[in-house]
Amino acid sequence: MERAVESDVSDATVELRRDIRMLLLSQGSPEKARACLAALYEDVLLVHGLRHDVATEAAEVLAMLRRELDNE
Repeated sequence: MERAVESDVSDATVELRRDIRMLLLSQGSPEKARACLAALYEDVLLVHGLRHDVATEAAEVLAMLRRELDNE
């Protein structure tokens, strides 16, 4: 619903999408969290660029998730 009201990279939507990722991680769904975060990363990258704080954070968490999931 939030994405319909505002763009995918509005501050409120980015915060909500990050919260969803954390919820998925806490519920033991790292694959779903990685997919959600990858989509967020791509959107932020497209609109704000590589140096945006959210893009940097997302890239770091994605790298961590890749290492963890690839080692399973």
